Amino acid sequence: MVSRYNLKNNSHLQLMFNTRSRWIPAYFRDNFFANMSTSQRSESMNSLLKNWVDSHTSIYKFVVQFDKMLQSVYARESEEDFRTLNEEASLWSPYPIEKEARKVYTRNVFSSFKNRLRQSCEYNATAIEHYALYEVKRMESLVARNYFPNSYKVEIDIPNSKVSCECKGFEFQGMLCAHALRVMQVAGIMDHLPNNYVLKRWTKNANKGVNISSACINMGQTVESQGDRYELHALMLRIIEKSLKIPSVHELTYQKMKELETELDEHIETYLSEKKETDEEEEEEKEEEEEEENELVINVEYHDPPVSQCKGRRKPQRQKPPAEANVKKRRKCSTCGKREGHNFRTCPQRKKEVNDVSVN
Repeated sequence: MVSRYNLKNNSHLQLMFNTRSRWIPAYFRDNFFANMSTSQRSESMNSLLKNWVDSHTSIYKFVVQFDKMLQSVYARESEEDFRTLNEEASLWSPYPIEKEARKVYTRNVFSSFKNRLRQSCEYNATAIEHYALYEVKRMESLVARNYFPNSYKVEIDIPNSKVSCECKGFEFQGMLCAHALRVMQVAGIMDHLPNNYVLKRWTKNANKGVNISSACINMGQTVESQGDRYELHALMLRIIEKSLKIPSVHELTYQKMKELETELDEHIETYLSEKKETDEEEEEEKEEEEEEENELVINVEYHDPPVSQCKGRRKPQRQKPPAEANVKKRRKCSTCGKREGHNFRTCPQRKKEVNDVSVN
């Protein structure tokens, strides 16, 4: 496009072309993004927030509404967890892999997997190298008129239960694509779902993972990254698996781990005592600073800034209690200006003036 329309001197387009590997999905399909777009997170947050607050919401009301929004999100999550654990989704095919996916995946993820399994029937798989390399093409009657290719190459390794598609669907989305499922059908390995293609984040037990210890929380510290926590957890599992092979090694491992636990307890106790002393000193210094600031306080009245009225927006309204909101306003008489349950036609003062005029 740059060459066709002679836009080589356009600095903006030249910058976009030079940084194309950062914003064109084709360049980072190997990275896991959970099938999310670059702006999906901010757009979903804006869509959620605008149902609870607007531009006229005060700070106090924003905090209240934000808390209500979080409670509603947690309630929907709990409801979905309950339905996942107590309801059973329907099956589309007799394949054992679909039954296994229903047991492992949550309801929404299983629905997506079932749709991919259904889409796999739209493709034909041709063996380039039997049980090693296949070419998957969409049926001629279903060829899509878009920019997406209609054929993909899929590599399969049956002994190691590995399958890799040219579209990088699993690497980018975290779930087997329809092309890979089609090749698995042709190769006759639809009897089980390989464990290396099941991400824990999509399973029913996703919330049952490694948590930060209570000691770290009490100390006000957290492990630097999620990868470090998983690395420590994996290291402990490897040590336990190795120790169970030989009884003598198991006893040695148990003694070493008890010694390590004792050292950690001593270290934590020392840290907590030092932190307590440091907190007390900081609290004393803070109290002294507050006393000094109170001596220099000047009585200043702060008021809310004026609210600008935007076109098409309603005027900001104060939240009224039910007792005040349900009170019916009494109409004011246009003659005497009083609110005594009468109007212009039944006003006693007007009747008196009319009688005086008729007498005169």
